[in-house]
Amino acid sequence: MTTWSRWFRNGLRLLEAALAALGLLFVLVTATPLVSWWAGVLAGPWQDPSGDVLIVLGGSILGNGVMGQSSYWRAVYTVQAWRHGTFRHVVVSGGGYGNDSIAEPMRDFLECRGVPSYAIEVETRSDSTRENAALHQNLYVSL
Repeated sequence: MTTWSRWFRNGLRLLEAALAALGLLFVLVTATPLVSWWAGVLAGPWQDPSGDVLIVLGGSILGNGVMGQSSYWRAVYTVQAWRHGTFRHVVVSGGGYGNDSIAEPMRDFLECRGVPSYAIEVETRSDSTRENAALHQNLYVSL
């Protein structure tokens, strides 16, 4: 057997092992509760909100400064988390709707429900969650 054929045979075995490992990973990710379990571990307890900064992403807007259903429920959950958590700041994000921004109506709702105005920051410059993260990546490092 030549050196070339040994290299070729070893390469095929390595490729076969890599494809088998990839297939096993696919099965683990799609057919087992592994992903749900790991996401739960990373997210922490949902019923125990805590932290320094609560970031709320804007949802739907009906126009003329009226919150849509998804924005309303996000604001309601934000008020509940504020009352029961340890947050010191709330960042309400929502731009990209032309002249209408969902962040201001959400801020107004939060203030009416008892979240202090000094604790709320409104972010309307970004058009996406990615832009929001890029604009505020170092904002709360010193808190």
